Amino acid sequence: MLAVTDRRIAVIADGRTALDVAIDGLRRIQFDIEKDRPATLVIVPEHATHVPQVLAVRPVEYEAVAAALVTIGQRLADGKPGGNRPDSSADTPPNGDEMPRS
Repeated sequence: MLAVTDRRIAVIADGRTALDVAIDGLRRIQFDIEKDRPATLVIVPEHATHVPQVLAVRPVEYEAVAAALVTIGQRLADGKPGGNRPDSSADTPPNGDEMPRS
């Protein structure tokens, strides 16, 4: 189970807390979706004292994981220069196509 608040992320596995860190304590988070398999969510903490977590994610869980990733991404962006400031270059992917605006 994955739990995310506006400041922390926790992974509960086999009835125990496998990971509980501040979002700012994450080095990397990766979400891979493959055809005909569960997706994989990889959570890598900044400090080696916390074990990286690899979670299988079923398609019915994609929406909840996506919402958690938005929370995590926004929190990480808040801690970086220009993290939440509008940037017109962010609207143009490397291929030059315009990204849809919401």
